[in-house]
Amino acid sequence: ALGWLRDALGLAPSAEGVLASGGSMANTTALAVARTEMGRGVVYVSDQTHSSIGRSLRALGWEASEIRVVPADPSYRLTAAALRTAVAADVAAGLRPTVVVATAGSTNTGAVDELVGLADVAAEHGLWLHVDGAYGGPAALAADRNGIAGLDRVDSFVLDPHKWLFQPYDLGCVWVCRPGALERTFAMHPEYLVDAQAGGHGPGGETD
Repeated sequence: ALGWLRDALGLAPSAEGVLASGGSMANTTALAVARTEMGRGVVYVSDQTHSSIGRSLRALGWEASEIRVVPADPSYRLTAAALRTAVAADVAAGLRPTVVVATAGSTNTGAVDELVGLADVAAEHGLWLHVDGAYGGPAALAADRNGIAGLDRVDSFVLDPHKWLFQPYDLGCVWVCRPGALERTFAMHPEYLVDAQAGGHGPGGETD
């Protein structure tokens, strides 16, 4: 199911996915991987980012001073220009930008951030680009993708099948496009699983 959705959404073929208990936990999972891969630094969100993202960031150890809220444009989107300005200011102040959180279909208005432009800025500055598509992400399954372009360039992506795909409520999907990053973040290898791991293991350290 995760592989089918990955391909249908246009995510990178390298994306590895896991199921979570909903969008909040899926976003938390992706952000935990981002923190492991990128280390400590400034994370950028917009003033339209879902409130659970801020809670996840604080729970994962980001300080309030490291969470940069960037104003959205009049269409309620996070733009590349606004992100570039915020990143430049932090670099000039001697800070280290690491992660940008974009939204594909905000809960308030359904707005889609400027994903292609944000991917350009992320590439320029070596940022991890996470996209929260928990609410609006399924719109990318349409033939014209409903304006949700650039998903092949994200580092992580979240979607809630219980919203548009009519699946059980306690279900979220998260994909991470760096091979092995999920395993590096979450794998555990206790003695009692040694025999199970001999047959191969997934991101959680248990057998597939």
